Amino acid sequence: MTRDTALLSEGIFSALSQEELAELSQCMTVETHKAEDSLRFQRGFNVLLSGEVSVLRENAEIGQLQPGDGFGDWGLWGWMQSRVSLRADTDIRVGVFDETRLAQAIAKHPTAILRVLRNFSRLMDAHLEDLSTALLEAFHASAGGASRSVHVVVDGVEKNVHMGTPLSALLPNSINGTPVVSALFNHKHISLNRPLYTSGVAEPLTRDGLEGRMIYRASLSLLALEAAHRIDPKIKLRIGPSLGFAYLFEIDDIAGHDVATLATKLNDEMRKMVAEDVVFRRDYCSLDEAKIRLIEQGWENAVKLLRKSRNASIALVSCGELQAIEIVPLVASAGILDHFCVAANGDEMLLYFDSTNIEEAQKRNLHPSILAKQHDTWLNGIGLTSVGAFNDFCISGEVSRIIRVSEGFHEKRISQLADMIVNAPKRVKVVC
Repeated sequence: MTRDTALLSEGIFSALSQEELAELSQCMTVETHKAEDSLRFQRGFNVLLSGEVSVLRENAEIGQLQPGDGFGDWGLWGWMQSRVSLRADTDIRVGVFDETRLAQAIAKHPTAILRVLRNFSRLMDAHLEDLSTALLEAFHASAGGASRSVHVVVDGVEKNVHMGTPLSALLPNSINGTPVVSALFNHKHISLNRPLYTSGVAEPLTRDGLEGRMIYRASLSLLALEAAHRIDPKIKLRIGPSLGFAYLFEIDDIAGHDVATLATKLNDEMRKMVAEDVVFRRDYCSLDEAKIRLIEQGWENAVKLLRKSRNASIALVSCGELQAIEIVPLVASAGILDHFCVAANGDEMLLYFDSTNIEEAQKRNLHPSILAKQHDTWLNGIGLTSVGAFNDFCISGEVSRIIRVSEGFHEKRISQLADMIVNAPKRVKVVC
């Protein structure tokens, strides 16, 4: 047995035979790191072969990896990899698996994966036990004789539930066949996956109402940006102005893709994410950390919104790798986002809200973006290119300049309409 095979025999692979371990060792490459090195999460599946690794969040240790622990997309901390970092406490060796070769090895030894999953389940159970013990000790230390339950009124009926119960456990999944997308709790919008720590009144929201519609559209927007990132990380899209029935994508970099083809791919990828029912997550972090994350993904315009914030922390939301500032609460998962379509209109792309049929959606307006683009041209002329830039204008006392430009735009548009009426053949012409 080779050294790497022997190291691999610990943890989640401890139930495998020497033959299976030898084959697995052929699917991985071994990386070495020195103590105090920072590690990056890699795609796929990785196993700590030797040494110890600390899991950090904002420089605070929240967990540890021991030899035999799997991590990455397939293992521990996979969902949180954008919010945590890894630091080697000792010299370590990490096995990085080639996904194609690993899949072939699993196909050759199908029963082996069951034993691996069983061990992984036990490993997760041990981590959860440690976490729950720590939380219980902290709760007893700080709460003393405080109440451990809250009273929540839903549809006129008061319910007594454990503190930390998610709101989704108290509300219906749908109302008259329309999915519940979010809720009002004490007249404040919150996501369905938020745990409750105070008593109050909860009301479900569907996309049929004004507030629910806003939450539904915001969730679709983040889903679209994440889908584009999945297709090609080089693609740079922004959600542009609302046209009432659709959002106009602002394309900064299409990365060599054809608009019509990209629209089809984007629509299909969003449908795939809905079928996967990807989870929307909410994460609090400091302002400085939020700025770093947004800059790393190329969202400098979003950083402008945080420049004058008086809060010490900010909530970021995600449904994959990209993170966005939470403006409104989003849906708990993508499974209920079933009414939309992405379609190309010439060299433009639109995200339609209420239709799943692309041809039907395109018939609603043959030239939906003309007015929005005219607005953009005028505003871009004074450097107003984003909501963050608008925020800077307001703070720096440039509001009067925005008003003058807006008035000039409308006066120009009125004169253009008058010219169109005058030049129209064989019609009654009345221009006031």
